[in-house]
Amino acid sequence: MCITSSNSILDNTYIGVWDINHVDYGYRHVLTYQNRVENTADEPNCMLLHIPSKEPILPEWIVDTAEAVNFLSDLYRLVDPPILSRGHWMGESSEPENYIVEMGVYHIAILNVLTETALSKALAQIPTEKRPHISKELINFFETKFKGFPLLLCCFNNKEALKASPIMVHFPPLHSNKLMAPTIDAHGHIPDTDRKTTFHQKIIFGSSQKQQDFKLPYKALKELWGNNENNLLALRPFLPNYIGVFDFLHNSSRLPNKDVCIDLESVERMGEPKVTLDILGMKEEMLRAKVSSIGQTFVIRRVR
Repeated sequence: MCITSSNSILDNTYIGVWDINHVDYGYRHVLTYQNRVENTADEPNCMLLHIPSKEPILPEWIVDTAEAVNFLSDLYRLVDPPILSRGHWMGESSEPENYIVEMGVYHIAILNVLTETALSKALAQIPTEKRPHISKELINFFETKFKGFPLLLCCFNNKEALKASPIMVHFPPLHSNKLMAPTIDAHGHIPDTDRKTTFHQKIIFGSSQKQQDFKLPYKALKELWGNNENNLLALRPFLPNYIGVFDFLHNSSRLPNKDVCIDLESVERMGEPKVTLDILGMKEEMLRAKVSSIGQTFVIRRVR
């Protein structure tokens, strides 16, 4: 469940979205994305993630999660364990620059500039065995639907399914009042954002704006991992104070192929979050979702 340049199988997807107050960076949003990935195309492949950042993404904004590969799935299970789920799921410059970061199974091209020349230069830095073909039509989709959004090209070519380390990036948000989980789905073709689809992602959301008694992620993970703090120290500044999750297993209907966007003010109240199925770059496509809950586990029942 994501956008890839060619045919692939991606499952067991976890998405984390929250805001933080970082001691050095200040107020930021955090997106963390993890899945199990297998390339079924004859050529190299890549996953494309659009980031709602108002500034170009720098390499140091991507957090190393190699020592905490299970933290997203463990966070999810803290709120919605299997017994409750009733089943198992599969430096500054005047002009923005593009960068390459290697992380686990991925070589990540950070695309702050989407011109044909800039894209070609970035792809030339990807190893040949992982270098995908990106159609002009696919780039045009992002330039049209998500104008001004930096884009992460997560390039891979493994023929056996492998669990990837979480891709964790923090950024100054374009929309400080909304958390966006990239849930649009299309493998090897231009996404149709009007079609109905079944969501399988597991979404963790939260905030750091108010201290709550419910499920403090750092403390809970530290206890879960037997007080092994070494794997958590690098993540601690980028974790929220509290979390909730979305369980899509029990959706009563197929949903529009759009991103899940969550109103931050409603998250801070820790009641039922206000959710839209949305294309943040094109506000006319927003659809409101009906949400129900059991504790801090939430379900999208329908859109209207």
